[in-house]
Amino acid sequence: MSIKSKIISGYAIALSVAFAGTALGFAIGNYYQNKAQQEQQIASYENRLLSALQLDVLYNRPAKQLAPYLQDPEAFRRESGALLKRLQNIQDLLAKHNNSGKPATLKDLQAFLEDYAVTVEEFRERVITFTKTVQPLTQKLEGLETAEQLLINLVKSPEFVAFIEAPDMMGEFYQLTIQREIDAEQALNNAQLLRNQIIVFSFGLSGGVALILALYTSHAIAKPLQTVTDVAQLVTRDSNFNLQVPVQTND
Repeated sequence: MSIKSKIISGYAIALSVAFAGTALGFAIGNYYQNKAQQEQQIASYENRLLSALQLDVLYNRPAKQLAPYLQDPEAFRRESGALLKRLQNIQDLLAKHNNSGKPATLKDLQAFLEDYAVTVEEFRERVITFTKTVQPLTQKLEGLETAEQLLINLVKSPEFVAFIEAPDMMGEFYQLTIQREIDAEQALNNAQLLRNQIIVFSFGLSGGVALILALYTSHAIAKPLQTVTDVAQLVTRDSNFNLQVPVQTND
């Protein structure tokens, strides 16, 4: 192989190492980056879902919201209807998630959400029964005591207790989703760092290959020149003009 071909081949190898390393760096980095981004998106979605559920549930305080209207038929109808509407919104939110075909990935969260959908339905049915019973009582002065007792029974019922205590469990899940978001962000940063490290290493490796090839090429060029110089010195010293430089290369 001629020196020219060796030089071209050397640079081709160095460039190939650089390009291959860059491509590998992007491929590996993008794989882990996409994985981290997906994890981050899932954690963020579950975070928002739990936050919305907590707020919607905690807004319901039947004793405070209904007690002032036990002697006001229209106001009671309005407020009890608003309570049922809020419960329906919670059910819709849960149904949208549970029927999405994308179950929660956080351990035990999906089972909790499915169970809670049943809890909300049970409490909603209890509220419907309560409002049907109390509505006629709001039109009678003597019905106040009975209505108040029924309201007390409602807020002490197992259905309401299960409904209103759920945000405590949601809070625990919420903290886990926050940590998952933090972990995903760190994984994203690590993926970007890994990609950059592979690219830098590949360029360093290609530089090393180029240096080795440059030294080899320099030696290949210098060796015949040194041979010519040595022969010339012998010719000059010995006045032997029959000496010839041995040909050891096709260059």
